[in-house]
Amino acid sequence: MDLGKIGKFIAELRKEQNMTQEELAEKIGVNAKTISKWETGLNLPDSILLFNLSKELKVNVQDLLSGERIKKEKINKSFIDIINSYVFKTKRKFLILIGLIIIILTTIFCIIFTLFNYNKNNIYDISFSNNLYQISGYIIFNPQKTFVIIPDIIYIGDDGETLIKEYSISIENSKNTIYYMTENDISDNIKLISDILNETKINFNNENNSQIFGKKELDDLYLIFTYTDNKNNQKTEKFKLNIYEEFTNNKLVY
Repeated sequence: MDLGKIGKFIAELRKEQNMTQEELAEKIGVNAKTISKWETGLNLPDSILLFNLSKELKVNVQDLLSGERIKKEKINKSFIDIINSYVFKTKRKFLILIGLIIIILTTIFCIIFTLFNYNKNNIYDISFSNNLYQISGYIIFNPQKTFVIIPDIIYIGDDGETLIKEYSISIENSKNTIYYMTENDISDNIKLISDILNETKINFNNENNSQIFGKKELDDLYLIFTYTDNKNNQKTEKFKLNIYEEFTNNKLVY
């Protein structure tokens, strides 16, 4: 805004109206020194005085602030430019707002997804082997269920002809907390120890069992096999299960 140009224009308009600075000052309620400052470009009227000044000088505010009488075509062009500028700024603000909303929603989704899924799906291998037994299976942890599946308990000893009339198989920890147990009385149908173990399939989860272990207890799990043979001799085998992590979803890309 050119204050010098506006001041000269105010002086020209005042003279066109045949008014002195004192007369103009009296009409709009200021002193002559204020009018002199405006006309010399030292200052600019405030919004209220600007309206009163334009009224007394018989010119619109837009012309007054431009320091000249603007032609109609120029006014229309200026108006269109103002509208276009406003629309552009409005669109820009709207797009920025939409972008921020998308970023915020995406961030919230990623945080929620990470909290409920990151490192929550795990698969562990179960194994044990000695000169008499081989055990293999796996454990699956996920946010909904925990599965323990041991499809193979194999007797590989030379004494595979031992006849069993009662047996139980359980999974426990060193504190004798029982997570799974099955007991069978097969005295009416005595079976070989190798047949019993080959038929045994352990499959349990936290929906069909009252107790299930957590990840912290994976290093403290035992499979307990207790049986009574046809001569009423009772024996207990205790196997420390070796558990190794096979998979965990702790990466963004696999």
